Amino acid sequence: MKKLIIPILTIFLFSCTTKPWNKEVAKKWCMQDSQKQIDDGAVPKETAEKICDCYAEKTATKYKTEKEANADKYNQMQIGQQCAEELLKTNK
Repeated sequence: MKKLIIPILTIFLFSCTTKPWNKEVAKKWCMQDSQKQIDDGAVPKETAEKICDCYAEKTATKYKTEKEANADKYNQMQIGQQCAEELLKTNK
């Protein structure tokens, strides 16, 4: 019984510290990353919101936790780029 306590406690603590990853969290994360471009006037806030909506939709289905998303920065950048390109195509 004592041998089971440590693994069970470890699993319990890990599950409590794992942050969920959903559309709201992903969009907030994206908007925070975009804030400098918005502040500099490089990207209008409405455009950033549309790109972040697309990004949030795609990443929410791809990742289960924030930790998993953080471990895959390259693919997140690719998703953001795809969303920006899609927005440009629809605004032509």
